[in-house]
Amino acid sequence: MATITKKELIDRITENTQAKRLLVKATIQNFLDEVISELPVRSAQTQPDYGHIVPGSNRNAVNRAG
Repeated sequence: MATITKKELIDRITENTQAKRLLVKATIQNFLDEVISELPVRSAQTQPDYGHIVPGSNRNAVNRAG
C-alpha cells in the first residue's frame, strides 16, 4: 500500500475540486482529528472508501551504519 502525506492529499483535493486550499486543509484536519479522537474509544474504525483504520504499535527507530 502506498503512503501519502497530508500535504499531498490536500494538494490533490485542491486541484481536483478547485476548492480553496485553506478550506481543504481545515476539512482534512477536522476529519483526522475525529478519527484520532475515536481510536481510544474503539479498537478499530471502518471508513467507507478509505478503508479500515486500526491503532498500531509505535515503531522504534533504527539507525543503520552505512
